[in-house]
Amino acid sequence: SLFNFSDPVFNSLPNQVGMAKDHDSLFKILLIGDDSSTKEAVASKLTDQSTVDGQLSTLGFSCQHKMIPHEGEIIKLQVWDTAGQERFRFLDSSLFRNVDGVIFAFSIERIASFEFIKSKLCELIDSIRDKSIVTLLWGLHFDPDTEPEVSSDHIQMFAESYRVNYVQSDPGSNSDQITLELVKAIKSKLSTQLPSEH
Repeated sequence: SLFNFSDPVFNSLPNQVGMAKDHDSLFKILLIGDDSSTKEAVASKLTDQSTVDGQLSTLGFSCQHKMIPHEGEIIKLQVWDTAGQERFRFLDSSLFRNVDGVIFAFSIERIASFEFIKSKLCELIDSIRDKSIVTLLWGLHFDPDTEPEVSSDHIQMFAESYRVNYVQSDPGSNSDQITLELVKAIKSKLSTQLPSEH
């Protein structure tokens, strides 16, 4: 297993954070990518880049969050980064316990980045579907002057074949709408589950 899920620090985090009075709902997003710069670019768009708990680094995590008002509620969106360990180890299915969404982040300027994400999505898709986790494929175009090595049509075909949503952005673009759609998709998924399932 990639992480020690019997560690009391990890197992206590969901309850500790959920007891906070500054939000009504907590949505946890797992961020998977081939390098830190790609994942950091996505995390910076989704969060306020606030560290939740310094102890997480001992478990191989980094975690950032953002408060999002939505339909009369305050939703705390947590983005969990596996700190690059997905490049070296098989991601165990238990990693998706209590996770609401997964983002596969890659650079459209590097075919190797897309191929890495393709392999990880293929490896993990059954575990993700078993838990009804919202899944998003996110391509980043870092330099407008750099020609993408992978076409939007090719990415879209791949996304459709696995029935996942695909979005594309550059570092300077506003991603509020993507964040909102992600929140709405998670709320929709949770509304179809029994309370005991989440």
